[in-house]
Amino acid sequence: MDNARDLKKSESSMLKYCKVVLDRISFDRKLLIKEYRKSLKWLSREESTVLKAWMRIRFKGKLSIIPNQYNND
Repeated sequence: MDNARDLKKSESSMLKYCKVVLDRISFDRKLLIKEYRKSLKWLSREESTVLKAWMRIRFKGKLSIIPNQYNND
């Protein structure tokens, strides 16, 4: 049971890490897309949904920086 709890914490940490990385590299569209794609592969389905929502909020009108093929729900 402790392993499951630790895994959940590490998944949450990974989501936080992905957000930090994406926020810091948002100045470079090409790099942002690359890291966003990698993040979606690393995260669980639920976390990917959270990350997508965060991207929409964080980059509001700039959502066009993420191609539709990576932004589908």
